[in-house]
Amino acid sequence: MTQVGIIDYGVGNLRSVEKAFAATGCDAVVTSDESLLRRAERLVLPGVGAFAACMRELTKRGFDQLVHECVQEGTPLLGVCVGMQMLARESEEGKLQGLGWKARYPIERSLSAILEYWRSMP
Repeated sequence: MTQVGIIDYGVGNLRSVEKAFAATGCDAVVTSDESLLRRAERLVLPGVGAFAACMRELTKRGFDQLVHECVQEGTPLLGVCVGMQMLARESEEGKLQGLGWKARYPIERSLSAILEYWRSMP
């Protein structure tokens, strides 16, 4: 079983995230294979660029549903960069809906705001 599945939905800092896990000796794989992602012990949602573009690609490939199902089954999920913003219901960048677990990602991104955001995650 893959320990960490890094979701490849066509957008994101995939190699940077993969290298970060490799540096810790963690078994992580970048994949768009739904069966591998469902078997992963943990999931990572990377992202780079605009919130709307990332959400469109995630949804177009059906990974929004996969993420919801895996999280409901108890799989831990880590959002990185825009991936973290996508965990929110919406973004201050536009009208497109996010995954819906938080009201809104703090756009000011001060350290205290980010820490408060993470502390309030379910």
